Amino acid sequence: MPSNNISRRQVLKAAGVSIALPWFESARLARGAGTVQINSDGPPTRMVLSWYGLGFHTPNLFPEVAGRDYEPSRYLKHFDGLRQDMTVISKLYQDGRRGGHGIKSYAWRGIPEGNYLESLDVFAGRRIGTENRFPNLCIGKGGGGSSQSYMANGVPVAPYTRPSQIFAALFVEETGSARVEAMTRIRQGYSILDNLREQARAQKRQLNAADVQKMDQYLEAIRQSERDLKRQQEWADIPKPKVKSQSPKDISDKAQFVGQAEQLFDMMYLALASDSTRVIGSIMPNYNVVPQGIKSVDGDHHVLTHHGNVEEKKRQLSLIEDEEMKAIATFLRKLKETPEGDGTMLDHTMVCIGSESNDLSRHASEEVPIILAGGPFKHGQFLQKEAFTQNLYLTMLHKLGIEDDSWGNSTGDLSELG
Repeated sequence: MPSNNISRRQVLKAAGVSIALPWFESARLARGAGTVQINSDGPPTRMVLSWYGLGFHTPNLFPEVAGRDYEPSRYLKHFDGLRQDMTVISKLYQDGRRGGHGIKSYAWRGIPEGNYLESLDVFAGRRIGTENRFPNLCIGKGGGGSSQSYMANGVPVAPYTRPSQIFAALFVEETGSARVEAMTRIRQGYSILDNLREQARAQKRQLNAADVQKMDQYLEAIRQSERDLKRQQEWADIPKPKVKSQSPKDISDKAQFVGQAEQLFDMMYLALASDSTRVIGSIMPNYNVVPQGIKSVDGDHHVLTHHGNVEEKKRQLSLIEDEEMKAIATFLRKLKETPEGDGTMLDHTMVCIGSESNDLSRHASEEVPIILAGGPFKHGQFLQKEAFTQNLYLTMLHKLGIEDDSWGNSTGDLSELG
């Protein structure tokens, strides 16, 4: 009978990277024991959210016929070998939606920002991320604002924007003066929060009932910030995972936004593989720029999305989005090619790729195109479902083991996903 103990010297080797085993094969490090103990509950379920701010040309994404017997569309042909691991969803819509790019600010909330609902990644991280260095990892690289992650009081979470910055946060130990500076920042953070709390409490006594509710949300945000600081302080003494790979060289040229996306997906993979986090919220690189390295494309990406049904513009836009789809598919394959427990990392990782528009040529947001991959779903279908995006979010929360009855204005689970 094989032993249930795994040596700490064992490593995961995938995509040219070796990572000291943190969780794989349902493992949890037994501190001080020198071994990793098998957890009978199995590998954790994770969630990755990625938002594309310039939309997708949906005639190339959606198959002609809904159901499981669909013929792959142009874009879905890039996902060869992944059909049974993914579902394409159309007809979902945002509650409180408005036209064009405006819905990005509540992409993972599904309601207008004035209602101050926490974003899905922040909420899930707060509920399931207590065992990880990062309850949720916020990554942003898009034009026109780089965060779609929000605290309960409507304040956006500052994202990591550079791959090297993410790598350092995950794997580079702070030593010497850098560690002293980090601990000083934590102490200063406590002091600032103390001052903010006293000012808020003094002002609260002068507010009407409606404003008192908003102030309570603000005070809760302060308490959450204190909890975050406490976590930072605790994790400062816990060694980070070791990797053999070097920190990535950031691609600064916005014209290489597909390459930037590939780097961010690589960092997401490492963050999940090292169990540094189980929840990631990201907004992917999209800019007003002519892409570099894509043959037969000389148009500005943003301008091409407003194609006005001009064939040449649609042709060039399709070539750009072909490359974006290839980058997404590569990330999914990397997860699928990594064994974990009785399956793969993709089996235990829900990946939701969203976009704010089904047709930016009209600044239309009647529906939100979704690619849902991985996780414990009944995939292999093109699902047409008229429902709030919040119904999908509630379904994903339930798969994470968060058994809340509702999420925002949700009306129930998407039962079609199983």
